[in-house]
Amino acid sequence: MSVMSNPFTSFESRLKLYRRAWIGAVVVILLLRFTLFLRASEQARFCLGLAFCLGTWLPVMFINYFEGWRIKQYIEAYHPSRWDFLGVRMLIWGFSRNDFDDPKMAALRIEQRRWERYVAIAFISLPPMALIMTI
Repeated sequence: MSVMSNPFTSFESRLKLYRRAWIGAVVVILLLRFTLFLRASEQARFCLGLAFCLGTWLPVMFINYFEGWRIKQYIEAYHPSRWDFLGVRMLIWGFSRNDFDDPKMAALRIEQRRWERYVAIAFISLPPMALIMTI
């Protein structure tokens, strides 16, 4: 009897899921915009763009909280004196070389960096997508 592994235990699989969901949302919204909403009023197109922005950015914010919580739990458990150092500076820590001489922290830092890149791409895509929705 084989045991299936949980796909949410691996950061790689979670990031792959997040990326696929975001790309899927972009594809669906573009298909809607250029088919059903092709001759829609400006107000309807604005609502479509707003739905895209809220529908993609709010989940990214929730997942960002989850990913940050995961790192926070590890730091509080294994490096409690360092948590005051990180605090608000989590973004800076993701791109630094400071891993507190802990290989798990080094892996978490790399994961944090990859997550921050994903969030930046999702955030930067909002204005062009909103522009496409309202044109």
